[in-house]
Formats: sequence, C-alpha cells, structure tokens
Amino acid sequence: MDSLERIRKAADESVARACGFAVLGIGSVMAALSFDALLAAKSGAILTSLMAAVLHARAEQAPKRPFKTTEVYAILDRKLGVPASHAQRLVGNALQDSYRRHGTLALWGAGALWAVTVALTLVRLLG
Repeated sequence: MDSLERIRKAADESVARACGFAVLGIGSVMAALSFDALLAAKSGAILTSLMAAVLHARAEQAPKRPFKTTEVYAILDRKLGVPASHAQRLVGNALQDSYRRHGTLALWGAGALWAVTVALTLVRLLG
C-alpha cells in the first residue's frame, strides 16, 4: 500500500471513530427521551445537524491544521512515508475529504430524522 493510501485510510479511520462516538452520544440522548418519540426524533435531528455542521467546519480547517497534531499522524506511528514538505498537504487534504464525506452522511441522517420529526408532528396534529 502506498503512502497516500495509508494516509487516506488513517484519516478515514480517525474521522469515523470520532463520528462513532458522536452517534453513540446522540443515540443515548434519543434513548433517554424515548418516552416521547417526537422529542427524541427532534433532539436526534438537531444533534445530527449540529454534527454535520461541525464536520463541514472541520473540513474547512483541515488543510491549515499542523499535520503533527492530528490523529492521522499518531495512527501512522509518526511515519508518513513522504517528505515533510508534502506531508502537510497530503494529510490536510485526506482529512478534508474524510470530514466532507462523513459530514454529507450526517446530513442524510439528519434529513431522515427531520422527516421522522415532521411525520410524528403530523400524526400528533391529525390524530
């Protein structure tokens, strides 16, 4: 596996892990509010929308963040396999792509939760 592919894989692992913890937290909030399905869905929609916004904001910052302070650098045991002069650009771009991809997935999830919120609101109003 070449260095660029290793960096991309590490970036994806790093962002996916962070998203997993965020989804665990969002799911816990929703479970705690499960006594009211509308409140649980609305909370999940708001929190997932916030997660998507944070991921897209992080994507904008990724190319400027020093690569030696990233989890990608730690995952790869501080051995990127590329000259330091290229490492900043490669790590920053890999993280930016991963943040954007996961942010887009979070937007889809938020959209689904907003749709559930609308449906439950209609059921309450019409029921």
